[in-house]
Amino acid sequence: MIKLKQIVLLFILTLSLNAFGQNNFNYELSLVPVSVTNLPGLHSYVFAQHNGKWLVIGGRKDGLHARQPFNSFPASQNNTDIYVVDVTNDQFWTSSVNSLPSGLKEQLQSTNMNFYQDADTLFIIGGYGFSETVNNHITHPYLTSVNVSGLI
Repeated sequence: MIKLKQIVLLFILTLSLNAFGQNNFNYELSLVPVSVTNLPGLHSYVFAQHNGKWLVIGGRKDGLHARQPFNSFPASQNNTDIYVVDVTNDQFWTSSVNSLPSGLKEQLQSTNMNFYQDADTLFIIGGYGFSETVNNHITHPYLTSVNVSGLI
């Protein structure tokens, strides 16, 4: 009886491999390097686009964060500027978040925000960074919407 159960289990497992397999489809991926003169390096930012221009919010100016708890995510390396980038014409513009209300200012200079662009609206949620308001690093509790074309 035990051997029959093992055979049935093996049969079911074999069938399940085919049931969860993905169909193959042809696709091609190519990376095209892009550079804009004097645009600083950033990472972990929010990105949106409108009429060929890119909107970049938040993120970090440093590389991989330090592995010492006392030195991780220093506020001095927050990206405190909102960038509009025109790759076609090799130019960009900035505007500081420092004049915004504190909660919004803190979120928009944080790192690793989740975001989604739906047509002309960019939705931003969360983000991790130093909050002057609570004098500590936090995960921001806000959902923020941005009118992309209006900001650009």
